[in-house]
Amino acid sequence: MDIAAKIAPKVFVSYARQDCSTLAEELVTALELLQFEGYLDRSDIAAGEDWEHRLDALIRQADTVVFVLSPRSVQSERCAWEVQRALALSKRIIPVVGMAVDDASVPAPLQRLNYIHFTAGHSFARSLGQLADALRLDIGWIREHTRLGELALRWNERQQPDALLLRGDELSAGQAWMANWAPEFPPVTELQRSFIAASADAQTRRESLERQQNEAIAKANAERAEALTRREEALFSLKRRTLLGGVLAVALSLGLGGMAWWSLQLRRRAEEAERTAIDELVRREAMRTDISGQIVAYATSPGQWAMDSGVDGHSPYTGTLLRELQSPDISLWVALSRTTTQVAKATNGSQRPFISSDMNGDVFLGHPSPTRRLRALVIGAGRFQMATDLSFEGAYKDADAWGAFLAGRGFSVQTLRDPTRASVLASIEALRVSALDEADASIRRVGIALQPDGTQAQPSLPVPRRTRPDAEPAHDALIVFFYAGYGFRAGAERFLAVSDTAFDTAKTGLVTEPGATAVSVDDLEKVLREAAAASVVILDTNFI
Repeated sequence: MDIAAKIAPKVFVSYARQDCSTLAEELVTALELLQFEGYLDRSDIAAGEDWEHRLDALIRQADTVVFVLSPRSVQSERCAWEVQRALALSKRIIPVVGMAVDDASVPAPLQRLNYIHFTAGHSFARSLGQLADALRLDIGWIREHTRLGELALRWNERQQPDALLLRGDELSAGQAWMANWAPEFPPVTELQRSFIAASADAQTRRESLERQQNEAIAKANAERAEALTRREEALFSLKRRTLLGGVLAVALSLGLGGMAWWSLQLRRRAEEAERTAIDELVRREAMRTDISGQIVAYATSPGQWAMDSGVDGHSPYTGTLLRELQSPDISLWVALSRTTTQVAKATNGSQRPFISSDMNGDVFLGHPSPTRRLRALVIGAGRFQMATDLSFEGAYKDADAWGAFLAGRGFSVQTLRDPTRASVLASIEALRVSALDEADASIRRVGIALQPDGTQAQPSLPVPRRTRPDAEPAHDALIVFFYAGYGFRAGAERFLAVSDTAFDTAKTGLVTEPGATAVSVDDLEKVLREAAAASVVILDTNFI
């Protein structure tokens, strides 16, 4: 996307008020008609005023500085300071001649530049066209110079915190911008170079730390899955040995003539008994009423992309997980563990799902407890009002599949397709209230609130607090939250985009106000933890 097509180039006009204020005003007006954002300093210097600070802010945000040459401007201390500051920030400077001046009096850095003449005898329209052409030249690179310059200055002025460094695609774009420098462009400043280098170093450290954390999580997941498998195999083996031992004892006591027939019949009975034993083990675990904690399942690791749709129209993650869950005797944890292995293998490691859990037991979705309250919110976010170039068609099919699956397992399901943030927060609030006992339902509402005049207040998703300080999450309740769509990071926080999320129209995928227009994953997890004893969050998206 062409940056110049979306953002008007900013032009600061430096001039001497004593002899060229009329020309400066005409230039600003004409530039605005040509889709530039022109501005100048119209203020007189008050006694004791820090004029350098005020002018510095104007020059910093400018893409180009137009310096109007006149007898008074070449002698002005203030104008000379503006030129020196623009050069220090590596701003592009275009000198225009407003009144004839002696070449020797022109600041030395400007003498080597080409002048555009607006003096008597020169056509204003033709000169304006030359100025506009010069301002538009390489404007994409120039705009990035301005933007990165401002970001680097802010980072430096605030003691260089990592939180203000570039990340992900922003860092890649900054590195590409610096690599595309050409001799005719303004120089890249040392501060810009330091800023981009520090951003690259910080990202390398984050990726290394995330890789170590992911490897530790994957190892822990694998060890738990292996332990569960060994436990199940040991139990089944014990049952088999006991039953087959009985078969052998009876068979040896029979005559040889009926031995084969009786062995076959008893083996069948042994297999049926084994199946019954397995069913009983699963049933006992599924019927537990003390299940508590939370499972958060991610379709991919931080910094990796998650595929939107595969050969069957589902994402590889949703398609694999739902296939694993078709067997009623497979616990959710085992299905998630198997899905992690299969998706990582199918994508050659480019998509590595992982699981975070503190749940104290196994959930068998195929064996719903008759006493457990089951609620689910399923969201498919495939299109966004302020980012028409983002589209995730597979999100709808994944959401529909999860809605149908959970409804078939006894869940009360609400499915949202391209919802607004307000509707998501209202649904989460309704989900939370519906999971509570009647005695626990006297809580402070969050999400959509009404003002005294009946209008809607700005929705938010704070951590809820019940009016009863001793109230506990709803006992023997399970909430499942599923999201397919666009996830992103803002600093250390993770967010889920919805249809009215405020995307930056100049930067694909960049959100300008995540806290106010997207759904915070951290807040979501906290709300679900307080709403129900057990909750499952499945995020079929990535967080880049």
